[in-house]
Amino acid sequence: MLFEMSDLQRKIARQKKAEESFKAMMAAHESKPYPWRAGAWQKASEAILNGTWKEPPPPRTPVILTPDGPISSPSQLQALAETELVPQVTVTTRVAYDGREIEKDVKICDVSWKEWKTMEQKAVIPNGIDEGRLVMF
Repeated sequence: MLFEMSDLQRKIARQKKAEESFKAMMAAHESKPYPWRAGAWQKASEAILNGTWKEPPPPRTPVILTPDGPISSPSQLQALAETELVPQVTVTTRVAYDGREIEKDVKICDVSWKEWKTMEQKAVIPNGIDEGRLVMF
């Protein structure tokens, strides 16, 4: 004799499977460290209430300078981004996600999001992983 599952039994089975999946996901999430511990949250709350909290600086976007690329010098970047000062150059090493070195002595400058948007309006600037915009370590 064959046993067929009713619609209700199927729904219950799917719900149990979903609950197990959710529990596994929550267990994995809870095992990861939180970016801020309870003490850090407490200090931040107190700083906000006391008026001593300082807003973090706005995010900046690194721009790779390459002799044969879309942006080759800090002065060219200054003109494109319409900054008051010539951006400071930082020399770093570009690495892959697995930690391998890809390129040494890479020159980068960083710009604000507003400056990046200004540059995009003036020129076609690639912003993929291997082009003009990449976080350096």
